[in-house]
Amino acid sequence: MIVLDTTVLVYAVGSEHPYRDPCRQLLFERHELGCFDAVLAATAQEAGAAALVSADVAYGGVPRLNHVLPDKAGVDRLLGG
Repeated sequence: MIVLDTTVLVYAVGSEHPYRDPCRQLLFERHELGCFDAVLAATAQEAGAAALVSADVAYGGVPRLNHVLPDKAGVDRLLGG
């Protein structure tokens, strides 16, 4: 496990800085997610979450993550309805 301080997120989304590119490299750049979304996806994966509910369709491309849209069909599926 790697624990990241919030400063890593700040550098990754901030203006030009020597830490910016290395911090971005730490945060799952290979996906179409922003830094904060990538951390949420990784947290959900690590926790073994049954689903991550979000309107952001980019989560659908993350391996080992059950992305559920918060539409009627998605919510019904989660609630067993």
